[in-house]
Amino acid sequence: MLLSCMSDLISNCTLTVTEILGVATAVAGRWELGEVIQSVSGDVATFLTHDHFDAAILLEDKKSLSTYETGLETQWGGTTRLVEASPIRAIFNNAAEYIVSEDAQTDPQFQHPGMYTAPIFEANLRARLHVAMVISGEVIGALSFSRNTATPYTKNDIANCLVVSRIISPYVHGLLQSDRTDDAKLDAARQAALREGLRRGARELTGELEKSQAQMGMNLHDQTLADLSRISRTIDDRTELNAEELNVLRSDVSSCLTELRRIVNELRPSVLELFGLAEALRQLVEKENALRPDIEVTFVDQLPDNDAHHDEDVEFGFFRIAQEAIHNAFKHSNASHIDVELTFHDDTMVVSVRDNGCGIEEIHSKNRGGIFNMKTRAALFGAQFEIRPVSPSGTLIYLASPLKISADEKVSA
Repeated sequence: MLLSCMSDLISNCTLTVTEILGVATAVAGRWELGEVIQSVSGDVATFLTHDHFDAAILLEDKKSLSTYETGLETQWGGTTRLVEASPIRAIFNNAAEYIVSEDAQTDPQFQHPGMYTAPIFEANLRARLHVAMVISGEVIGALSFSRNTATPYTKNDIANCLVVSRIISPYVHGLLQSDRTDDAKLDAARQAALREGLRRGARELTGELEKSQAQMGMNLHDQTLADLSRISRTIDDRTELNAEELNVLRSDVSSCLTELRRIVNELRPSVLELFGLAEALRQLVEKENALRPDIEVTFVDQLPDNDAHHDEDVEFGFFRIAQEAIHNAFKHSNASHIDVELTFHDDTMVVSVRDNGCGIEEIHSKNRGGIFNMKTRAALFGAQFEIRPVSPSGTLIYLASPLKISADEKVSA
């Protein structure tokens, strides 16, 4: 990593007045950040060659990023991720004014645990150049240029990129402030709509629970209670039972117990309570995969063994949403491959379910209620829920929630 004073570097700038004016003109009249990035990319291509260009913008909480990209499509684009998972977090944490790498795929500075670097390899990004976007001494984001070859960016490139950043940063800052002002004006209406949505969602979930309870009642009445009544009559009608009849009764009682365990497990999976979320999801994936062995499945569990547990209600909500997402992927996506990942970083637990199937529109048309229930469940315990298409095909469901210490751990702490 190269670190030095920005003013010293800018002395290496080789841009002409025409090129500088071209960058300024490229952003004029653009009202969307995505349009700004696309326009700037085309204008700087003559002096900053690149195959991928993005701007990662710090959100108001200073802990999250929203990325806008052009050129190659990656999983960074159009998503919100944590600063601590960024390969260039040093810029956002004011530890570097720029970062330059000849080959990001082998550079040790991009190999730290917790960094989300998969797009570097998926899009074959090699030489990379990143510079801070600064307003009044405060970092608001970073510009990143990448090449598919290990052709290093020079000191002149770094200086030129810093100048580009200085030109467009005020414009980007203005757009952000305008958006935030508009958001503030609409906040009351959005909050009212959110409350109404939660009320409607809670009503629908309550309806689903009532249906489940009714189904459980029918199952108990039609099967288990009927079997127990038959066993009771058999015992009442006979004063003595031979070995064969006792074996039949044992088998009948065992069947009743199995059915009762199944019903109880549907209410709250015992494996979740005994072994935790990771093992419960692993078993869920294995059961779904057993029904569809033609689908290739990858399950990744990166939860630390010694970390705190979520509050039980949060963990159960996580499981139910993940259960619905995994079931949708197997049943509705027509996918040949499904990835399920459970990760933890920056005090946040994340579950993602990704498939290479038919896409979100077809899944939404087949299972509108299931998707709505997932969103509602997530909102009820304050989790971040996203569902979006992925390239070249398929759907990604992303669920994240800050860690909440369970009541038992609070007592023992």
